[in-house]
Amino acid sequence: MKILKIRFENINSLKGVHEIDFSVNPLASAGLFAITGATGTGKTTILDVITLALFDRIPRVDEKISKGLIERTGLIITRNMNNCFAEVSYQCLKGIFTSKWSISLTRTGTLREYELELYDSSGALLDLKKTEVPPANEKNIGLNFDQFIKAIILAQGDFSAFLKAKGDERGKLLEQITGSWIYRELGKAAFSRNRQFGQELENLLAREKDLRNRLMDNDSFAQLLSELTQRDNSIKSYAARIKTLNDQKKLKEDIRQMASNLAVKETREKELASEHDEFVRLNGARLEKHRKLMPFSKKLWDWQQLGKNLISNTERQVKIQQDILGSQNRDAEIRKEVARLTGSSDEVPAALDAFEKKVLEIERQKAEKDTLAETGKKEIVRICGELKMKPDLSNPGKMESEVRRLISAKDSLIGVLTAGLDPELLESPDAGLKKVRSLSEFADRYKTEKFQLNNLKQRLEKDNNELGEALKVIAELPELIAKAKDEKTKADLILDNLVKERRIRELSASLEEHRKRLTDGEPCPLCGSIHHPYREHGPATADELSGKINAAGEECELCRKTLFSLETRLNQNTEIKERKSKEITDLDKDILKVTEKCNLALSGLPADYRSMEPQAILDSLRTLTDDLEKLISESAAKKKLIDLTGRLGTLLDLTTMADDLHQKRQLLFNGIDVRQVTGSLIKRFTENNTTRDRQIEDKKELDERVEKGRKDLTALEEELKNELPGYPEIGKALQDIIKETDYRILTTREETLKNGLLEIRTTLKEFRTRLGEMKLSDTPAQVEDINAELETAGKKLDEENTLRDVLV
Repeated sequence: MKILKIRFENINSLKGVHEIDFSVNPLASAGLFAITGATGTGKTTILDVITLALFDRIPRVDEKISKGLIERTGLIITRNMNNCFAEVSYQCLKGIFTSKWSISLTRTGTLREYELELYDSSGALLDLKKTEVPPANEKNIGLNFDQFIKAIILAQGDFSAFLKAKGDERGKLLEQITGSWIYRELGKAAFSRNRQFGQELENLLAREKDLRNRLMDNDSFAQLLSELTQRDNSIKSYAARIKTLNDQKKLKEDIRQMASNLAVKETREKELASEHDEFVRLNGARLEKHRKLMPFSKKLWDWQQLGKNLISNTERQVKIQQDILGSQNRDAEIRKEVARLTGSSDEVPAALDAFEKKVLEIERQKAEKDTLAETGKKEIVRICGELKMKPDLSNPGKMESEVRRLISAKDSLIGVLTAGLDPELLESPDAGLKKVRSLSEFADRYKTEKFQLNNLKQRLEKDNNELGEALKVIAELPELIAKAKDEKTKADLILDNLVKERRIRELSASLEEHRKRLTDGEPCPLCGSIHHPYREHGPATADELSGKINAAGEECELCRKTLFSLETRLNQNTEIKERKSKEITDLDKDILKVTEKCNLALSGLPADYRSMEPQAILDSLRTLTDDLEKLISESAAKKKLIDLTGRLGTLLDLTTMADDLHQKRQLLFNGIDVRQVTGSLIKRFTENNTTRDRQIEDKKELDERVEKGRKDLTALEEELKNELPGYPEIGKALQDIIKETDYRILTTREETLKNGLLEIRTTLKEFRTRLGEMKLSDTPAQVEDINAELETAGKKLDEENTLRDVLV
């Protein structure tokens, strides 16, 4: 991995954009170079830029660089800067890549999240998330962050310690810095394991030697093999006998178990046979009758259903006849109710329609009058609101009288206002008001320009005074400055002579005197050291010459300050002179312009006003404006009052007509909604007629159905009497028919019992056969004899195994 270029902006103390290009001279041809500078100048920052751009880390912080870390510690971004970035271009085996880290502030001053991007040699951005960039750089470089800062970038403190360490300590320190101490530990562990395995190998070799010493000769080995073969044959013989005895014992147990199972099955066979016989006794005859009647079951059920249907339909005939009579009674009641409501003997729909139209026409006329009255009331309320009156719509006549009284009062007030105004303005009060307002604008402009002119004159007077003072100071200061310079020159010469005299004394003093004068923290005049371990006495007290030098130094400083103060005053007053001269020239021009504006504003006013003060002109015009506005307002109010009088009279007429229509409607119909009443009656009348017609149709259809049912029932009875043997009554045969659900339960139970008997008898047959076969294979010996023989054979087998183990 080779770093080609470093670019960064506003990182730590290095403000602005910086670039270090290792691919161009002089760095490209330099085999070795150094980054030098005083503490805090940014040497470590350059190294931070490299790791920040590659890994989002810096060596002096243990965690990744994030928005929260920067806000908490103030690291990375230069103080008072809005953005920063760190960029590194490097070359590796896969090519040339550029990794860039950046962060910036929002408009509100808060940090955005950092960005981390990776570009290829063509400058194309690789499709990677910011968290995927450090692993990609690790893969390209071949080093992770910890390896990189140990192998490529040595931390500043670690490098300093490495340089100052003794020879025998540098190896350990280098191991600690680079992490190579692990290899020393691995070496120790390998040596320990090697020693352990070597000891184990020695033990195994000794074991092998001991076993070789214990090996026997060929004859002894042959005899041992013969004895082993003999013992193995005996062991096999005893084992075979033990297996045979165990098999015989197991066979006897199986015969006992089979006999027991056979007895259980025989008991179960008897139980099932008994259950089957009981089932046949209880249900056999019933099932037999049902099965004989099964070919006729459908006809029997049909005969039963026809009888039930005939009874049900006959009952419905009676009920429908009663419903028809009820519908006829309701029709008569509805006709009487309609006649009482309408007073007409016409058919119900026609009578109700005519009545509804008559009532609705009265309601329409009344609603029209009410609408006109409400509109009139709203206009009256609106006019009263404009006149700031409280309307009394409950008594329009009384309110009309009050309005006429107000009209008379308005006439009196208008007469008073007219007497005090110019007849020319009274010809058209609106035009006169417009003219007076125009004059007020001229007067207001005149007042403003006059005020500005007075301010400019005051400023001119103030600037002239300040200019005169500045000229006076400028004339006095040159002489004072010359005297101050002479005083400063004298004080400098005195101080210089005194310092030279002290230097001469110091150079002529003995070494012992110099040693006595040394003070910790102050440099030695001979070697420059600030530490004096062999000094016997503290620093000497100040002598007379030192006091004179201090006094002369203070005098020099006082002269310097005096001279600086005088020169500063001269510069300041010179600046004041130039500034005030320019301001006075500008003020003269402004005064001329404002004077022209004042004269122009004054020319727009009548001659009577030109000799008056601006405020007096404005007060006079405002009084005239108020009188004209009041005259116009009162005249408009009078017109509205006259209009209000007419509207109140109309409202009174409309209210009277609406009341008459309401009385007429109440006499004809005192309900709430005539449409609802007539609609309800029409609906009841129509529904009742529809119901009656449907009932008549239903009765006709039911009569036909009853007649057909009787015929079908008679025919089916004759047919069944001829087909059913031994059943003079059809109802008796129907009683012997079992219900379908009951029949399924009985047949299922019957089949279960039959199948159970068949299955258990088959099992019994198999058990008896197997039991016979097992008894043929059985031995006459008893179980106790077999157990005794097993015990003897087992002991013999154990003895043979023991003897064989001894041989081995």
